[in-house]
Amino acid sequence: MTAVDHRDAPAPFHATPVSDPPPTRRILLVSYIFPPNNSVGGLRWQKMSRFAAERGWGLDVICLAPEDVPVADPDRLRDLPPDVRVFGVRESAQPAFVRLAHAAWRAVRRVGRGAAPPASASNAPNATGAPRPSAPRPASLTREEIHDAGPVQQARRTYISYVNLAMMEGWARRAAALAARLVDPSHRVVISSGPPHLAVHDAGREISARTGLPFVMDMRDPWSLVKRVTEYFATPYYFRASAGHERRAVDAAALVVANTEAATAALRGLYPARAERMITVMNGSDEEPLPPATRDGRFVMAYAGNIYWDRDPRPLFRAVARVVRDLALTPAQFGVHFMGFVGEYDGVTLEQIAAEEGIGGYVRLTPPSPRADALRLLASASMLVSLPQDSVLALPSKIFEYSRFDAWLLALAEAESATATLLHGTSADVVDPADVEAIADAVRRRCLEHAAGVAPRAVDAEGRFGRARQAAILLDRLDEIIAPAPAAGHALARAGTRPRPPAHRTG
Repeated sequence: MTAVDHRDAPAPFHATPVSDPPPTRRILLVSYIFPPNNSVGGLRWQKMSRFAAERGWGLDVICLAPEDVPVADPDRLRDLPPDVRVFGVRESAQPAFVRLAHAAWRAVRRVGRGAAPPASASNAPNATGAPRPSAPRPASLTREEIHDAGPVQQARRTYISYVNLAMMEGWARRAAALAARLVDPSHRVVISSGPPHLAVHDAGREISARTGLPFVMDMRDPWSLVKRVTEYFATPYYFRASAGHERRAVDAAALVVANTEAATAALRGLYPARAERMITVMNGSDEEPLPPATRDGRFVMAYAGNIYWDRDPRPLFRAVARVVRDLALTPAQFGVHFMGFVGEYDGVTLEQIAAEEGIGGYVRLTPPSPRADALRLLASASMLVSLPQDSVLALPSKIFEYSRFDAWLLALAEAESATATLLHGTSADVVDPADVEAIADAVRRRCLEHAAGVAPRAVDAEGRFGRARQAAILLDRLDEIIAPAPAAGHALARAGTRPRPPAHRTG
């Protein structure tokens, strides 16, 4: 390791109480998403930190600064164990060339503001002479769809993709620079957890190169193997750049962690020379207290999370419409409740989609809320829903959370997906996302059971999906690869002993 001058050590924006004596070994974690960020991606290490503490680890986290967090939940900071310090790195400012380009574009638009837009297939008059409604631009594209764009679209997407990657690289550099001021003899390993992959894994690789600490690359979702990306930078350039960054990180990693067996197998196929360094550590469910069920006799289907690009709610709404019609259900008897970033899908509001399917009066939407509110919603539901996703390698973390509630679980997933594999042999209803009739059959059957007084039981009542079991897999491997404690004459040890962490502080 390189000697570090701690006179300029950074201050955390949050620190939990210090044990007496303090831990002699610490993990340096780089995770862009971490509490107080309310995103579900932060739960993995929020919960993993407690098991690490039980093994004698302290934890220093470098994450997105709280000033830049879209939705914050301070309660999640209070869930952290002792000996955790959290440091923030601000989002990257737009590069100067981006600001200049935007200014030029605004000037061009002002000059041409009086010109009529050119006619196109989307805005040409229809047979009645009225303009056609503009088709919403797709929010995301698959690898196959990115080649359908014209040269102007390709140029726009490539430019935005380049800017996005440059901003992530900037965040990674600042995170690595902060780590250089923070690392001391107690740090034994650096772990990066993504997505966003480039920001954290580039930082983790750089920190490892500077300090000599073993580098562990934790992938909560696929990176180069992702099937779909946001439309704004869906270009061949994006996939090439992602593949290059991923390969450099994998080559530098002492351990690569994927969160499904399917993802691990795919990575081993892509990097056979590194296969022995790859393991699977799923998210798992937590043994935290659950709120009491507060059902009032109404059958409620609940979804708590975000509507991502590939999680089309239309087949579910279409199936629900059939059940409502077949069983003559009223909104007082049946409802669908979505909570999170669920306002729209593919540029169309969920209210509009529900209305088009004839169930507008049955669907309720709630914006992102504290985790406690989400848990109360799940406890009140008769059926919990996992929407479909394109990637068969990924597993929605909410599956584990859902599995602890006494509710029926409806998972819209392909037969060979990681979700279907996990839930095989359980009471969950796993249905092909495209089979509307099968979805309707599952919902109808559970509605009838509900009407007959049948009480649902948790899918994982036995606790076999527990996070503790998964955490043990990772922590056991850390014990095998961690850097040895520096000797008394080591350069970093000579730089001085680790200063006592600051008193408990929140911000």
